[in-house]
Amino acid sequence: MKMLMNKRFYPLLLLLFLGIFPAAGNDETVSTRLHFTFIEAKGPRSPFVLDGHVIFTYQQDEPARYVAASFEHENFTVKHPFERYTPEGGKEVFLLAFPIPPAADTLVYRIIVDGLWMSDPANRDYILDVNGIPLSRYRIPPREVTKSYPVIEGSEVTFVFTGQRNQRITVAGTFNRWDPFMYPLEETSPGRYEKTLRLAPGDHVYHFIVNGAGYADPRNPEYRFDVDGNRFSLFTIPLEALPETAEAKKKGLRDRLPFLGGS
Repeated sequence: MKMLMNKRFYPLLLLLFLGIFPAAGNDETVSTRLHFTFIEAKGPRSPFVLDGHVIFTYQQDEPARYVAASFEHENFTVKHPFERYTPEGGKEVFLLAFPIPPAADTLVYRIIVDGLWMSDPANRDYILDVNGIPLSRYRIPPREVTKSYPVIEGSEVTFVFTGQRNQRITVAGTFNRWDPFMYPLEETSPGRYEKTLRLAPGDHVYHFIVNGAGYADPRNPEYRFDVDGNRFSLFTIPLEALPETAEAKKKGLRDRLPFLGGS
C-alpha cells in the first residue's frame, strides 16, 4: 500500500494497519483509521487521544534498543513495547498506541528504556507514589460521540475522508459504475475531504481513490471482499428514505434491490 507522504513535515505514520502496534488490539477498523493519520511533528510530544487510543512518543539523543510503558491499573506488571519509526530526514522516534481502558479517565504510567524505569519526559503531568517516585499521569479528555460513516440523512449520503492536504480524492462504487473520476471530494478544511450524493435506497458498495490507488473507507466498519480478496466498504440506505406517498414506486424498487451476500 502506497504511503501518503508530505516531505514538508516529518510525518509519524501510525502503521497499525500493517501490524506496527500490536498493543492496540485487532480492531481492523481502528487500525485502518490510524493508518491514514499523520502527525506533523519533528520529535516526541505529550500523550494525546486518537480513535480510542492514547498515543505515546519517546525520543532520546542516544540510540535505544527497547522502550515500553507500564501502567498503574495493571499494577505495573505488564510492559507494552513501543515501536520505532524513523521519519524522513529525522531522528528515530518510538511510538505506542494504547487502547483506552473502559471507563478510564486517567492513565498513570512509567516509561522503561533499556531496563531503566522513568517518568515520561514528554509529559509534564506527574504524581508521586508512597515512596516519592514520580509517576506520569495523563488525563483522558471526555469521549466524543463517534459518528458513523458515511453520514446518511434520508437519501443523502456524505462521504468523508481525512488525510494530507492538497490531494485528489474521489469516490467510486456501484452507484456510479465504479467511475474513478465522476465524484471528486472537496477539501472542506485542511486534510478533510467531503462529497454529498443523493442515492437510491438499497445496499451500496464503494471505495475511495487516493492519488490513483483504491482504499476502503477507514471510518466505515461495514465491508465486503470481492473474488480477488480486495476490500470494499458497504452502506445501506433504508427503503423508508423514499417518499411515503410513492407506494407503487416503493414496491417496484423493492423488487429490484440488489442482494449482497454475507461477509
